[in-house]
Amino acid sequence: MKNVLIFASEVGSTKFIYNSIIEQNIFRFTFILSNNQNANIYNDPRFINFKDFDLSSVKDFDLGIISFNASKEDLILGDLFIKNNIKFGRYIDSWMHIERKCKHYKQRVRMIGSFLLIPNLELIKFIQIPLSQNFKIYEVGHSDLESVEKNKLSNYSRSGVAIYSQPISRYYGDTILNEYDLINQTIVSLNKNKLNLGPIDIILHPSEHENKFNKFIINNPNVYVSYNNKFNKKKVLPKLVTLLFTTHLFYTYIHKTPTISLYNGNEESNKEFLKNYSIFSNSLEIFDNNIKNYSEIFKNQKLKKISFIGSKKKFENIAIKLLN
Repeated sequence: MKNVLIFASEVGSTKFIYNSIIEQNIFRFTFILSNNQNANIYNDPRFINFKDFDLSSVKDFDLGIISFNASKEDLILGDLFIKNNIKFGRYIDSWMHIERKCKHYKQRVRMIGSFLLIPNLELIKFIQIPLSQNFKIYEVGHSDLESVEKNKLSNYSRSGVAIYSQPISRYYGDTILNEYDLINQTIVSLNKNKLNLGPIDIILHPSEHENKFNKFIINNPNVYVSYNNKFNKKKVLPKLVTLLFTTHLFYTYIHKTPTISLYNGNEESNKEFLKNYSIFSNSLEIFDNNIKNYSEIFKNQKLKKISFIGSKKKFENIAIKLLN
């Protein structure tokens, strides 16, 4: 049985590929996680952090599948695969930031490898890199979202509003609308338009501190802050979701929850994703109006149709092809 090395530089990258490999018996694997992830939660010796991986053992692998984020670890592993003449490629785990990610590789195309795994072939138009004729791009779906779709929470009652935060200000500052704008405007618009939908839950990104949004709680007894795992224990689906630009949008899409997005940046992949699967807002004024009329807008909006069923099988078939 052949040996595959997998690397994920972010939590989203890990979730993208985890369900595709954990139950397969086609190949042995070692799954390396970036140092800011907790490998212990998997209770599996095949999952280790980058700092604990012996880089000299790269030569023992038959194939490398690594994330497309150009992190320091991504590039170190790519360089080692090249030096050891081992076949490798990368995977794009999201519908967003594709242009920005591609910029990191335009001057070092060899570091991409010989193939690219993407969730949907429609994303090819955003991959503006001069690739060789022999380079292959494969659609593999999204195994984590396949699991969500197969296990829809149809029996849950609906209550309240969920605001999904992202640490956008950490990377963009105030150059685009960020998580503070999202949270403040959501609360202001709900109050101004007298939409009493129930409790308002601010869902933290895993990298955010639990006290980050305390100022929104002080004068708002109906506002709560928690991480996603704690929020999920409530066993309710929100009546309304607001967010910036995150793949979590597909979780609300699958559960047919009215979702209002807020994004005024320039990346076309982000815009297309949000326009296809949410009630899109590119200003606070439009965002406010969308909240005010969310029920009617959602009822009349024709969202793009997409299904993730079959993603594990797609990945399995591509893995067999890559290992032959």
